[in-house]
Amino acid sequence: MDDQFENELESRLQLLESPGGAGMAHPDLARADVVAAILGVVTTILVMLWWAF
Repeated sequence: MDDQFENELESRLQLLESPGGAGMAHPDLARADVVAAILGVVTTILVMLWWAF
């Protein structure tokens, strides 16, 4: 592997594994985004079922 990739990988692992880190490296997905995704999937499934019959 090249040195740049190795350095980037090591820095990301340090971010995830640091014992003094304050919780998660990235914040949780917003509840509104999760609800919108679920509604989009359900709507797509219902439209496809309606179209199939």
